[in-house]
Amino acid sequence: FAIIGCAITIVNNIAEIVISRSEFDDTARVAERQLPTAAVRLLVTLFSLFNTFGRLSVGELSDRTTAPRTVWLLATIVVMTTAIVVFAFAPVGVQYAAITLVGTAYGATFCLIPSLVSTLFGMRGFASVLAAVGIAPAIGSELLSVLLAGKLADFYAAHGDALHVVDGAGRVITTHCYGSACYRTTLLICGAICATALVPAAVLHVRVRRAAAAQVAYKGARNERRVVLIARHTR
Repeated sequence: FAIIGCAITIVNNIAEIVISRSEFDDTARVAERQLPTAAVRLLVTLFSLFNTFGRLSVGELSDRTTAPRTVWLLATIVVMTTAIVVFAFAPVGVQYAAITLVGTAYGATFCLIPSLVSTLFGMRGFASVLAAVGIAPAIGSELLSVLLAGKLADFYAAHGDALHVVDGAGRVITTHCYGSACYRTTLLICGAICATALVPAAVLHVRVRRAAAAQVAYKGARNERRVVLIARHTR
């Protein structure tokens, strides 16, 4: 819900975020060709590339290292939170770097969730649990991207600066929210949600470590009993 919902919020509104942060001579009359479409395309491309990179790299690293996947989940939440805060305050130029972090964390989450589900719930109900977990991103996207970001942008456009895009005849064809405040509140709320997600993720990490330690202790005790029994039979 937190990581993927916040990432989808940024991607779904990336064009509006860039427009609201761009500089125009006259926001009352902006030709459609003046909109920063090249910057938007580049940001979406970077997100797609680093989404793939996050899935491949984190999947490989989590298999090769001894760190539990809950550690990787905590690191992913920290990366996403940092990227969202950067998006909230940074100009368009810095957002190119931030979108790479968003894409990496987004891809890493999709890579980690199936492994965590199988570890926590086993393979018997794997499909059902994973399907239930898959509903969370949809809920996060609807609540954060549509309701929160959309409503706040409309509010700021109605009560603050608005950017009017005109056609060749000078008629207004679209209106956009303009100014850094348009999406800053939304992004800060998303950042707070991601930061809050650190708490249950940390609790999950502690429980997984305790369960793993208990399992190791149980196996050690069982092996000890076997050694004692074998020693008795060989006397």
